[in-house]
This record gives sequence, structure tokens and C-alpha cells, in this order.
Amino acid sequence: MMHKAEGDAPLKQAWERFSLYDSNAVRRRAIFNQLLVWILILGVLGTILALTQTQLRLQAQPASSAKTARLIELLHYPVVVIPVVVSVLIAAANRFKLGTKWVLLRGGAEAIKREIFSYRTRAGDYSEQQIEPNAKASLLAKQVEIVSSQLMQTEVNVSALRPYRGPIPPKMAGASATDDGLSPLSAEQYVNIRIGDQLNYFQTKILRLGRQLRLLQWGIYIFGGLGTLLAAFGYDLWIALTTTISSILATYIGLNEIENSVTKYNQTATDLLNVRDWWTALSETEQTDQQNVDKLVSYTEEILEGELTGWVQHMRDALTELRHPQKVGNPS
Repeated sequence: MMHKAEGDAPLKQAWERFSLYDSNAVRRRAIFNQLLVWILILGVLGTILALTQTQLRLQAQPASSAKTARLIELLHYPVVVIPVVVSVLIAAANRFKLGTKWVLLRGGAEAIKREIFSYRTRAGDYSEQQIEPNAKASLLAKQVEIVSSQLMQTEVNVSALRPYRGPIPPKMAGASATDDGLSPLSAEQYVNIRIGDQLNYFQTKILRLGRQLRLLQWGIYIFGGLGTLLAAFGYDLWIALTTTISSILATYIGLNEIENSVTKYNQTATDLLNVRDWWTALSETEQTDQQNVDKLVSYTEEILEGELTGWVQHMRDALTELRHPQKVGNPS
């Protein structure tokens, strides 16, 4: 078996490339989410101000005070400016492709991570039956180069990626916290570290996104019911506000692919559990068979690749919603 010192350079370089893409994906997602939240908040605020102005005008009488007239006049400016600001933010998000870039960077980082774990487990293309031991490091470097080249043929190539300054390999959460990131992995270690880490990630995300989805859906139902209540009491004008808020909550769910993510994560977690159960059901002799080790790694990485590929496509489709300002709650 290869010692840890051998082949560390290309493995560390692969981790460096992963960390570069991963850290920039995290950063760009945070920026995109902040931008999205501001767009939605301004959409609600613009609607409130526009409706308030309309309400004051409807109630205004010839003898209305100068204060009321002044307030109506003052509201005119934010009512006009806010939709412009929202349009500028949407145009900026589309022009700089913030959402698309973080999705692509995440895809590139995870593709490199798959190669790293296949390399460390000596499975698939990295098994001794497939390649000479001294050529494995070169193959890893080549695969990382291919992933990076493909990534640079996308919108990411016009971005300035911020250098990663953290430790190499990066600190990993969950089951990977005790992994040094460089040592070769046995099949059992692969199950505990790779599958265990991903199961922990998906199960945690399912719980968090599930709670978030329920809250947002309840918000949609509550504001929908409130709109009906307002209509019953004759406040028809303000139905536009409850409709806008319900629409914005639905837009947030759609743009973040929350419902689809919960479904996909549940399926992926189930598939990973099935692979783990298949492996643990094998006898000790069967677990030492390189063909079974190859199956373990290939099945796992194919499941993770399929989940990510579907997620990336769904996210890119959802991000096209930002090209339609009327769908993010702009006041009319």
C-alpha cells in the first residue's frame, strides 16, 4: 500500500483546488442570498408604500390637512424609486451571474472531491488492476485538470476567485472531522468517512430545509387566508399586499429549490444507506475483493454525482426566474 508521504503533492494540490472552488462557492452563495433577500424585502416594502399612498388618496378630502397632502407627496418618491432599485439589483444579479457562478463552483468542488476519495481508496480507475501504482498521482492530477478546464469554460472564467487561505486539507465537518485528508483509505474507512459524512450532511439538511419549507408554506396559507379575510371586511385594496407576500414566499421557495432539495436529499440519503447496508452484509472475504471495493466506491460516487448534477440543473433552471422582475414581488 502507498504510504502517506508518497503522492502527497498531487493530492494536496487537488485539495487546494477543491478548497479554492468550495470557499468561493460559499462566499458567492452568501452574496447571492443577501441580494435575493433584499430584492424580496424591497418588493414587499414597495407594495406597502404604494398601497399606503393609494389609501391616503382615497381618503383625502378637499379639506384634508396639508400634512396629509405632504405625506402623499413624500410617498411618491420611494414608490417610484424602489421598483427601480429592485430592477437594478435583478439586472446586477443577472449581469454578474452570482447565482449561476456559485452553483457551478459547487459542482466543480464536488467533482474534485469525488476524484480525491476514489484516489485515496484506490478504487475504480485508481485500482491496481486498472493502472500502475506510480501513475495514480498523475491520473489524479489529470482528472483535476479536466474538471478545472471544464469549469473555466463556463461563466466562472470571468470571475476573480478569492485565494483560499485556510489549512490544506480543509477542515471537514461530520464524520470527516477525524480524517487527515491525505492517508489512503480502506473500504471500511471509506464507508465511515465518505458515506458517513454525506449521510450526516443530507440528514441535517433534510431536517433544516423541512422546517424551513413548512414555515414558508404556512406563511403562504396564512397570508392567503388573510387576503380572504380582508376582502370579507371590505379592505379590498390591501389584498394586493397579502398576495404579494404569498407570491414572494413562493418565489423564495422556488429560487432556493427548497422543496426539490428535500425530495432529492431524501432519495440520495436512502440510496447511500442502501449501499452501506449492501457492504456491511458482505462477508469479510467478499469485502477484501477488489471488485466489491470498486463497486462500493463507484456506486457511492455515482449516487453523489447524480444528486449534484440534478441539483445543479434544477438550480440553474430556478435562477432564470430572476430574469422576470414581476415574479419577485415588485409593486405594480
